[in-house]
Amino acid sequence: MGLFEKLKQGLQKSKDTVLGQVNNIFKAFVRVDEDLLEELEEILIASDTGAATAGEIIEKLREEIKPVLDWMHSTLGVQLNLMGIKDGMEWLYTGL
Repeated sequence: MGLFEKLKQGLQKSKDTVLGQVNNIFKAFVRVDEDLLEELEEILIASDTGAATAGEIIEKLREEIKPVLDWMHSTLGVQLNLMGIKDGMEWLYTGL
């Protein structure tokens, strides 16, 4: 086996390890929260993406997640309102 092939196999093993760790995080966490994002950031840093790049990726994820959470929040409020369930749920209308 030549040097190029050994290097290629080593890089594939590193890639598989990082992807396996990321997949394990998503299996372990049942919700998207700061703990999940911190774990993901640590894996990215450990995989040699660098702290700055890992931080940028996590910040982009936060930006992408926010509209989804806002939509879920709004939809839940509408559905509860349609069902006449509002008592004790004022937090839905004022934000989390």
